Amino acid sequence: VISGNATTYSWVIDNPTVGIGLPNSGLNTIPAINGFNASNNVANSAVITITPEFDGSDLSCPGIPFNLNVFVNPIPQINPVSDQTLCIQSPSEEVVFSGTGTSYNWEVFGAVGVGITNPSGANVLPSFLSTNPTDLPISNVIEATPVFTTGSVSCFGNTIDFEIFVLPNPTISPVAVSSYCNQSNTDEVFYDGVFTSNSWIIAANPNLGINAALNGMGDLPSFSWTNTDNANPQTANVTVTPFYTFNGLTCQGSVTSHNISVLPTTIVNPLPDLVFCNGDFSAEFPINATGTEITWNSSIDVGITSGTTYFIPDFTATNLDVSQNAPSVTATVLITPSYTDTLGLTCEGTPSDFNITVHPTPVITPISNYTVCNFGTVIQNLSTNIDADISWSSNFNAFIGGNTTTIQNSNSIAEGL
Repeated sequence: VISGNATTYSWVIDNPTVGIGLPNSGLNTIPAINGFNASNNVANSAVITITPEFDGSDLSCPGIPFNLNVFVNPIPQINPVSDQTLCIQSPSEEVVFSGTGTSYNWEVFGAVGVGITNPSGANVLPSFLSTNPTDLPISNVIEATPVFTTGSVSCFGNTIDFEIFVLPNPTISPVAVSSYCNQSNTDEVFYDGVFTSNSWIIAANPNLGINAALNGMGDLPSFSWTNTDNANPQTANVTVTPFYTFNGLTCQGSVTSHNISVLPTTIVNPLPDLVFCNGDFSAEFPINATGTEITWNSSIDVGITSGTTYFIPDFTATNLDVSQNAPSVTATVLITPSYTDTLGLTCEGTPSDFNITVHPTPVITPISNYTVCNFGTVIQNLSTNIDADISWSSNFNAFIGGNTTTIQNSNSIAEGL
């Protein structure tokens, strides 16, 4: 409704398409305009020229026309934005919104932030350094709305949304150090952690027969390695790399490692067999062996029994059998080396043995005393409880002639006295 001091107001519009069903002209009242804009990128505008007139005394006097500008904003559109999938601690792509609006508002939705510093903004979503404090992929939804503003009037178009995903940090849980005896089967290693796949590499170690690096994916299978060093453990170093794949993106985590130790098969330097007479003294002698400990045991007691020292202590050889035909005794001394590591695993090495033989003490069969006449003869066969050589002699007596005072190696006595 046009008002003023005129009696009538005529109006004419230069672009009636700004309103649906709007006439080209009229009097006193401009009907409500149902704005229309067929474009989506420019405002539809029109100028309504209003001329006041005063009628009186059969005279009509026109006033000064004035213009009324009408603007109908378009419904703006916004171009689609692709989703982003990021590895943790990687920069996102800057998003510059475009379309037919004069500006674009955006807002972030999601329980856990992926690293976007501001919850909302306009026109540009800046690049940010992605974060993910969880063990699973997380995302934020960004909702963007196009705005078309003419003067103080802003019109909003349909919103779009897109999503930014951030993968978790791939990790492998620590694997305990393990050790095994030589040529035994290792346990399969089942890796745990935050990952969807993993790779492993075993470094070359010729002392274990690993002449070139081994590699594979997933859990570590069982192996049987031969430690060719008979004195020291050998280590297989395993490095493991975790990966996390989601939405076609694979992120690599930090490499971790663990060791598998293979203990040696320890050895003993051979010792020569020993032979003693009963009552002989044997000085201490060393046992040269690899490993962290040894045990030795004698099959019978010939002066030694058992021990854990790296030497056989001094002893007196013993064979107390004085019976008829008493045999020599032989003890087999078995030496077993072993290696015990810091995890408490003990692996026996290759045993070695040597013999200690102790001959019995020969005992002369008792002989009765002799009494003979002058110029008589003494004839006596000598014998012992075992097969042995015999030596004998008689004491010097100035009143007896014919007796032998020097040592004789003979098993019989024949003396004329």
